[in-house]
Amino acid sequence: HIRELSLKHARPLDLGGLLRGLVGPLTVLERLTLYTNTEPNGAHMPLSLHPKQISAAPNLCWLHLVGIAFPWGCGAANLTQLHYNRNASPRSVLPPSSISHTFIEVISSLQQMPALKKLTLIDALPEYLAISQSYDVSLPALEDLYINHHSDSCWYLWSHITMPSSASVNIASTQAAPTESIIISRLRTQLRASPALKFKSLSIECHSPSAITFRLHSAEGSRGPSMHGPL
Repeated sequence: HIRELSLKHARPLDLGGLLRGLVGPLTVLERLTLYTNTEPNGAHMPLSLHPKQISAAPNLCWLHLVGIAFPWGCGAANLTQLHYNRNASPRSVLPPSSISHTFIEVISSLQQMPALKKLTLIDALPEYLAISQSYDVSLPALEDLYINHHSDSCWYLWSHITMPSSASVNIASTQAAPTESIIISRLRTQLRASPALKFKSLSIECHSPSAITFRLHSAEGSRGPSMHGPL
């Protein structure tokens, strides 16, 4: 009958034992934090939550994973905060080839998380492949979106998400790609979604020839959308 389970800075061996023992109905569990700062041997991440562990915790509202794979394709209807960092530490970045899930599976998971208020994805996305049909992700409660990825997949994911115009958006990409039209179109949609919303200031900073940062601040003083990445 544990409501909150947190294990940080643990060795993969210890976390593996915990994951294997995390079975049965988890109806009381609301917050789960699993954090390993030691990269396991091999190119692929061996530690992962199982879809059954997600479905066994219907009241899960907080999930923080670092160095532990999320079972993309499944979701949690009551989840309000998802923080996922594929890398166990900044010094040990897993190669893109180690990503086994698909972009559609990421979309599918987010579609099953309509209650999300805060979403953080760091090096979580596979390569974006052209999608033959529209896949919309509606996150009506979203307040804070942060996506950090080495490729342009982050911009494509942003283009599939519908969220309140007042949401804070922070997107970072280290790879310049021809996604200018997507960025501009999505920013325009974000700003026009609520004509009544007034902003106090707009700042644009050029960090390099291929990087730009947008920041919008509302009249109430709360932070509005913030985006940075290649242009």
